[in-house]
Amino acid sequence: AIGTTGFAGMALEIILLFAYQNIYGHLYYKVGLIVALFMLGLSLGGWVMNRLIAGRERNWIILLTILEFTVVLYATSLPFLIATFSSFSAVFIKLEYLFMVLVVGAGWLTGLQFPLVSKILINRDDVGAVAGWVDSFDHLGASCGALLTGTVLVPLLGTQQSCIIIGILNCMSGILLLTYLVQKAR
Repeated sequence: AIGTTGFAGMALEIILLFAYQNIYGHLYYKVGLIVALFMLGLSLGGWVMNRLIAGRERNWIILLTILEFTVVLYATSLPFLIATFSSFSAVFIKLEYLFMVLVVGAGWLTGLQFPLVSKILINRDDVGAVAGWVDSFDHLGASCGALLTGTVLVPLLGTQQSCIIIGILNCMSGILLLTYLVQKAR
């Protein structure tokens, strides 16, 4: 799950960078802001999830499954949101700042999963090993997402098909988590 979320987070950030360039015609002097806002979303997501799980014991895999399907919804709705921003950008110049909310949202959804996956795995292993595994799978997913999205998916398939593929990938993770939950319930 954290690998597919890392893939989705980086892929969606790249798609949003491309979309920003296409809609507003200038990216280079805003690229630092866009990346910083994605990182802000990551940290806010992690902070919110840490507050949610602090001192509580629940079946956190259910929440992880819900988050995976939320990433699916975000990824598959992103082309429509981008099209909306594109059609209104000439009329409302300040929509550019609302576009940045999409960037923070992608980071937030990604950041929510780090503490949650860590919480799930810490019960099975030591903290150092869990941190290493979570970080490794995130970086593996993110590097694949960056490489494939920037060089293959968007150039060959376009934004909408790329977002659908990202959604399918996270849907597969969600289905695997659901299968695990059903097996555990038996």
